[in-house]
Amino acid sequence: MANELRKCPFCGGKGETISKFMTVKGKEHIVYRIRCEECYAQSPYKRNAYLHGFHETLNSAVEAWNWRVEG
Repeated sequence: MANELRKCPFCGGKGETISKFMTVKGKEHIVYRIRCEECYAQSPYKRNAYLHGFHETLNSAVEAWNWRVEG
């Protein structure tokens, strides 16, 4: 499954998806972040002032979260 979250690379906890509505460059979007339910570590992101640490797509947030751990 493409959007399957791996365990947290820091504590082994379960990742959860956080989404919110945000206006980006004058348009409404839903943006995403992955956060560990146990230690609150968050998916890494590119520095982008208008996204405030969120990703423009769920797939992008999941890929950022999953890249740190194997299997």
